[in-house]
Amino acid sequence: TKNPDEAKIVHLLRSSLLEEEGGRVDIDDLDKEIETARDLVENKNFEALLGSERFTTFKNYHNGLERARGVAKIEDRSGNVLGTGFLLPGENVHPHYEGSWLLFTNAHVVSEEQAELEDPRKPSVRPEDVRIIFEEGDEEMEGEYEIDEIVFSSGRYLLDCTVVTLNREVSMRKPIKLAQRLPLKDAKHRVFVIGHPRGRKLSFSLYDNLLLDHEAPHLHYRAPTEEGSSGSPVFNEDWDLIALHHAGGQVMRKLNGKSG
Repeated sequence: TKNPDEAKIVHLLRSSLLEEEGGRVDIDDLDKEIETARDLVENKNFEALLGSERFTTFKNYHNGLERARGVAKIEDRSGNVLGTGFLLPGENVHPHYEGSWLLFTNAHVVSEEQAELEDPRKPSVRPEDVRIIFEEGDEEMEGEYEIDEIVFSSGRYLLDCTVVTLNREVSMRKPIKLAQRLPLKDAKHRVFVIGHPRGRKLSFSLYDNLLLDHEAPHLHYRAPTEEGSSGSPVFNEDWDLIALHHAGGQVMRKLNGKSG
């Protein structure tokens, strides 16, 4: 909507959805979304109108919008969507990559391992056949990226993780932050997922998302995601990164030796 007052209502509704169950938010224009959100966060009259608790939730939604800039759509050379990926500063991973950026996704999305390329259920794609697009990244990140090299890979039946460097420089003003610790298991903590389900526009999975359990290196949570969400970042309630989204189902065994 172009009407400023209507835009406020829309953002209010979206921020309040962080506390509700049952759906997702699609972001059509992240720059406009962030601009309006920033204005509302800085508007002290608006803050007073909402009250401190509601305003905290709205500011939290604004932080989530900023995280979305580092999330990418991964396609093959024909434009078929393979999954999602996200950027982390190299120094968060290993001192050798200080000053550079690394892209994380799933091994069942991108790999050069023969077992992954020939998997009968869903073969992965070779890095040279992949295109990476930051639809809502900073202006300096426009256009397609290619993979320079794979620096780490763990198969789909292990960590299902591939880490790559890109063929040209990335400029991202507010990088995704790593959580210092995982949420407590004995409380109902929410998780948030940002990705490109079925290749659609950037989407936020915000509702009916609950942390269930964790046992290194796995984290179990309930979240409505679809094909194309593979490789998405998973965040805690403060929008700090806690996991790499992989896959789910109704028949996975519970963690920590629990029955069921």
